[in-house]
Amino acid sequence: MTNEKARDGLIRLLMLTLGTFILLIGLLVMVLTPIPGGGIIVTLGLTILICSSKWATICIRGLRSRFNSFNKGMTWLEERMGERAGKALVLTRPLDE
Repeated sequence: MTNEKARDGLIRLLMLTLGTFILLIGLLVMVLTPIPGGGIIVTLGLTILICSSKWATICIRGLRSRFNSFNKGMTWLEERMGERAGKALVLTRPLDE
């Protein structure tokens, strides 16, 4: 069992690292270039983080509760990102909705 736990922990760490890296790349693309694909890259990074971390889900839910424009953007992305990514983003909806 300890091998399974260690492997699961390593996979989770790798997913968190990958999600964070993709998120940062997407933010850089959004800020430094006129390429509109940065939002899609950011969404991919957020989706990976949401799927691998309950903490990330709670943080993003808090951001969506506080910032209406961020929530509107996330809702727009939920509808357009397909079934898997959309389901992950739905998990971050504010609890008062």
